[in-house]
Amino acid sequence: MVAKSGAMLQFKLESVARCARIQTPASHQEDLTKLARTLSRRCEQARIFQFAENAEMTHDEPETVIVETERVSCDGGGVLGHPKVWYQIPRDTGRVECGYCDRVFVLKGWEGSETK
Repeated sequence: MVAKSGAMLQFKLESVARCARIQTPASHQEDLTKLARTLSRRCEQARIFQFAENAEMTHDEPETVIVETERVSCDGGGVLGHPKVWYQIPRDTGRVECGYCDRVFVLKGWEGSETK
């Protein structure tokens, strides 16, 4: 796959050089080949990284925090959190969801309620 895409990239680079009427002496041909191989490897590495990154994405259930006050704050927790935000838990639902990290805050006594 890498060799095939590298050859295609080299062909495209040479086509661009021809279209721009750039003469590529033999010494530059080697440079073009090296550039094509390097770009091909980097593209392949980026594709593999993107695939791995997408494969790691999972949709876990959001964290539920039982609280005793109607006013709560959330900063995402940990080093890679988010800006601190404050929420007021509505009395009719007993729960509020963080707009950044989907953490759910539930008032004590409303734990079994599925109202959203």
